[in-house]
Amino acid sequence: MKLARILVLCAGMALFITSSAHAQQQGRRGGGRGGASQLLQTPEVQKELKLDAAQIDLLKQLNVELREKGQTLFQSAQGLSPEERDKKISEFRAESEKKIGEILDAKQKTRLHQLELQQAGMRGLSRVEVQDELKLTPDQRAKIKAAVDSEREEMRKAFEGFRAGGQNMTQEQRQEAFKKFGEVRTATEGKLGLILTDAQKKQYTAMQGAAFTFPERPRRGNNQ
Repeated sequence: MKLARILVLCAGMALFITSSAHAQQQGRRGGGRGGASQLLQTPEVQKELKLDAAQIDLLKQLNVELREKGQTLFQSAQGLSPEERDKKISEFRAESEKKIGEILDAKQKTRLHQLELQQAGMRGLSRVEVQDELKLTPDQRAKIKAAVDSEREEMRKAFEGFRAGGQNMTQEQRQEAFKKFGEVRTATEGKLGLILTDAQKKQYTAMQGAAFTFPERPRRGNNQ
């Protein structure tokens, strides 16, 4: 994967995971390593959900469609205000969830939601439906928004700083870029972890269902 594309994906990740409406997930694309659509492409997840061949094929086609729309959204959203950008992201997520929901049955959708929360970690708290279920107070919601907004700004600054290097960045500079992104994310995790009460933390853990071990994916080579 070319360096420029890697950094664009990192910026996209920052954009989606720090939406005030929803937490985005970890990994190459926004928010649980690419969101529900990308998660559903993982063989281990497909097995966990007991997807049949027809469902897998439909989800593969949908993933291509959503990836193209997501790339277009990322490009067009850069010139929007935070409020406008959040609205676009929320609409895109709602459309994605609707189309995925038409392919999965009720049991599969429930388990997928649990896996999304597991993979999102504390960032799942940014999702409005999660906040509602946990009955978060206005103050707690405000603190969550402040934490993810701060991360978005830090990610933006980091990306702007490293983007100037373009294709001429060394391997050491590239590693420094990913290290910076990781540090910002870790700091946000810490802030979010202090917002819930003990009872809410227990409830949030229960909402994630049975623990699932997500497979580690090997990193691509520098030129892929």
